[in-house]
Amino acid sequence: MKNVYYEHGCRVTEMAETRRNYLSSTNFILDVFSIIPTDLFLFVQYDASLLRLNRLFKCYRLFENFDLAQGRLKQVFISLMKIIVSCTLIFHWNACAFYIISSFSDTTSWDEVNATFDDDDGWPWPYMPDKITDVHFADCSHFEQTCDYQQVYFDEEREAHLVDLWHYWENRTIKVGFSTFTKAYVLSMYWSAMTMTTLGEQPSPNETMQSVFEILDTVLGMVLFAGIMGSVGDLVAKANKVKADWQQRMDGLKQFMTYRNLHAEFQRRVLKYCEYEMAKQEKMTEEEMRDTLPPKLYTQVNKYVQWSILKSSPLFDSCEVPFLKDLAIYLEPRDYGPGDVVCARGELNKEMLIVSSGYLRVVDPNDLPLRTFREGDVVEDRSLVWFPNNRYRNRRKYDVISVGYSQVYILFRDDLLHVLRDYPLCRETIRVKAEYMQSAAGDLVEENCSMDCEMYEGSTLEERLIAMRGVINVLENNVNENYEKFKKNSSSFKSRLAALERFCRDMLIQ
Repeated sequence: MKNVYYEHGCRVTEMAETRRNYLSSTNFILDVFSIIPTDLFLFVQYDASLLRLNRLFKCYRLFENFDLAQGRLKQVFISLMKIIVSCTLIFHWNACAFYIISSFSDTTSWDEVNATFDDDDGWPWPYMPDKITDVHFADCSHFEQTCDYQQVYFDEEREAHLVDLWHYWENRTIKVGFSTFTKAYVLSMYWSAMTMTTLGEQPSPNETMQSVFEILDTVLGMVLFAGIMGSVGDLVAKANKVKADWQQRMDGLKQFMTYRNLHAEFQRRVLKYCEYEMAKQEKMTEEEMRDTLPPKLYTQVNKYVQWSILKSSPLFDSCEVPFLKDLAIYLEPRDYGPGDVVCARGELNKEMLIVSSGYLRVVDPNDLPLRTFREGDVVEDRSLVWFPNNRYRNRRKYDVISVGYSQVYILFRDDLLHVLRDYPLCRETIRVKAEYMQSAAGDLVEENCSMDCEMYEGSTLEERLIAMRGVINVLENNVNENYEKFKKNSSSFKSRLAALERFCRDMLIQ
């Protein structure tokens, strides 16, 4: 009654709810029938063991275990285990039925003389202990020539010399005996497997009950065998699903390239890429995962995965976790083939790269390799912050090319500035770190950057308004100061002009 269940996707663990759900389910009825103490009837009649068949009502638990393992194991492994366990269980039940029918069959008319190792007609249909012998191992040495017997010349006449062979090997072997139960179970299981897989090669039944059971077994065996073959076929098809899909795509691409008369070099590159993807056996791409999961869940999963990637960057290793999780949404995966230029020399530093798989190589203008970036390395993270005193005017110094097939996560500078508007402390930390990293790399002309280098693009609207208000206040103060100076100068000019007019008038009067 403590079985946890899911209701509308929510895990229910309350005792009252789990008890109510269990008591109203079919499993409760099956469990009640399975625990009925039918064993007590054995005190009345000791050979009525079939009354214990009610225990089989618990077999539904087997399929529940498979359902619980769906999210923990691979589907191929679960399907394989379903086939093996189901076949073994059915073979076991059928072997038990065969042994029960054998126990009620008459074997007194069996002619032991007519039974041979290669002829099943002389053996009776039911189980008999004489059908399976104990194991004998040779207890003699070939070096001492105590095991030499010219039995190789018997060929098809070996059965005529069985008595001679028995007397010869009787004192030269070690007998490994098995219990009666082991012999009965092994032989019954062998008969069940051979019959239900429609292989046959068993003695013919000689009673009506045996014939009916053989017919039912054969029919059920054909159905079971068809089910097994279908399950195995589905298993193989699922295992090769990715390869088959890419084979179909390659066929379509070949027809398209032939129709368009593409150059042989382009065709080779396209087919090489298809072979690479087929070898990866990638069952789900980033886009398919985004389309499969709900948007909120995909965002959370993407944040968790990409956050650890961003944490490896020296530029962001000291930033707060919420900032990294918000920034992780903007990481975009890109695939590049052999020789593709990821970043070209002279381009503006608009993005940083994180190598997810493959190799990236930095080459100089003479195509000489300078450095190789491997999985987990960060490329040009310090260049996301622009400074006016940058020696290269915030442009790429070298080309970055893909050595083989590489997957790269790209973070654009505009996205970084957009997120930084909500994290002013991180903005200042990143600016200081980027300045230090670029100075250490020799990218800055001066060691200290002026206040104009501050990342104004990453500021919030409020901060921009405050900055504009400060600029306006400065302009107003300058205007007021100039106006006061203008008034003062105007007054002085008027006084001087008035004095000049009086002087000129006095001169004219004289």
